Amino acid sequence: MRVTVDPPLNRWKLGAGERRSGDRAWMGPANDRPIIATGHQAWLWHPGILAKDIAAVEAGRQLGAQVVHLVVDHDTQDAMTLDLPVVCGEPGSERLDVATVELGHVQTGVPTGMQPPFNANAMAKRIGDAVQRIGANGGHIAVDSQPILSAMEATDGVATLAEQMTSVIVQLMPPIVGDVAFVNSSDMLDNDVGRALVQRMLEDAQCCVARFNDAVTTHHDAGVRALRVERERVELPLWHIAWEQPRQRVFADVSDSKPLLVNEAGEVLELADDHAKLAPRALLLSAMMRTWYCDLFIHGKSGG
Repeated sequence: MRVTVDPPLNRWKLGAGERRSGDRAWMGPANDRPIIATGHQAWLWHPGILAKDIAAVEAGRQLGAQVVHLVVDHDTQDAMTLDLPVVCGEPGSERLDVATVELGHVQTGVPTGMQPPFNANAMAKRIGDAVQRIGANGGHIAVDSQPILSAMEATDGVATLAEQMTSVIVQLMPPIVGDVAFVNSSDMLDNDVGRALVQRMLEDAQCCVARFNDAVTTHHDAGVRALRVERERVELPLWHIAWEQPRQRVFADVSDSKPLLVNEAGEVLELADDHAKLAPRALLLSAMMRTWYCDLFIHGKSGG
């Protein structure tokens, strides 16, 4: 496969960042090469996302860097839809269309990393049924659906929906981009760097929120909401995620001398459970990746 990258790779610059050896352990690579990262939510995404991984791998080859794909498994989205390219119409006047297949129903508002996987055979059957319906209506799938069917059937043993969708992607990507390391966003704050950052935000919550809101005001056209500042608590750029529960906004309760992490209802957050975590909201996620966890981050241009 021939790859053309624009801008040319000789214009790409790897930043030094502020990474330390402990930061790299979270990313998985056990060497001292620079890290180029990209990523997306855990679903069967469109080719525009794959283009980021292709660019990252090509850059990694030429710049001697390790490539990491960040799975944003603390996000909420409909991970159970698959868009299939369909050729329809009479010979000589064919047109390309899209058939959306519903593979199952997700739990609304629950992160993909905090809900169970679906029955793989049932998902594969829905795709097979869709292919048959399309054929009965005079159309045909423009790609071979067997690889994705086989990948879905080989997802036994995964613990979450995010792991299941990632497993499918991991099986399908190597022929195009080779091997890429995958990591989960829900683990970003579950390490020394993340815990220290949360503690610093908690202890100086007003300053944290002021800086965040300054950035939101400066880039008001980005569609990011400012964090709430109240008399006895301030909203932090964090999510609280728990097993099969909708994710919740996180606040610093500053009403006493010792600040506490609470949810919107004012309840103190319990994080001892293996299935309860803190996760970074979008701007913090991007800032952490670019500052600590990689030397170059490839972000999409929001083509959707």
